[in-house]
Amino acid sequence: MNRLRKVGVIMLLVVIVSTQLIAADGDSLSPSFLEYMRGPEMYSVLQDTHKILGYTSAALGIAACVFNPVLVDDDLHNMFGSAAAISSAVNIGVGLVNYGDRVFSPEHEKAATRDVLHAALSVAGSILMIAATGVEAEDDEGFSGNFAHAALGIAGAGLMASSIVFEW
Repeated sequence: MNRLRKVGVIMLLVVIVSTQLIAADGDSLSPSFLEYMRGPEMYSVLQDTHKILGYTSAALGIAACVFNPVLVDDDLHNMFGSAAAISSAVNIGVGLVNYGDRVFSPEHEKAATRDVLHAALSVAGSILMIAATGVEAEDDEGFSGNFAHAALGIAGAGLMASSIVFEW
C-alpha cells in the first residue's frame, strides 16, 4: 500500500500541475513562460516525450505481466510494475499539458473521437496499473496468489497498449 500512496501522490501532483498549465490565462504565470510552453518548440518536445513515455509504460506493464513471480524473482516483477505505474502517471500529465485542448475542447468544437478514446483508454489503464501496485500479491503464487492484482495489472497494461493502437 505504501507504493500505491507514492504513485498516487505523483499522479496527483502531475495532474494538478498539468491542469494549471492548461487553464493558465496569463495572470497566474508569466506570459513568456506560457508562450514557450504553448509554442511549437515545446509542443514538439512534449510530443516526443509523450510518445516515448507511452511506449515505455505499455512495454513495462506488459513486461510486469510476462515476468510474473512464478517465472522470475519477485523484485524484478515489482520493479517493472512500479516503473509502469509511475511512467504511465507521468505520461498522463504530459499528455494533458500537450494535448489537453484536443480532448477538452470548447463547447462549440467537437473533440475528435480518436483523441478522446486514446485519452480515456490511457487514463483508465494508468489508474488500473496504479491500483494493481496497491493490491500486490502477498505470496509468490503468481496469478493464483491474488487474482485482483493480476487482473488489474493485465487490464491496465492492455488498455495502455491498446490506446497506442488508436494513434497509429
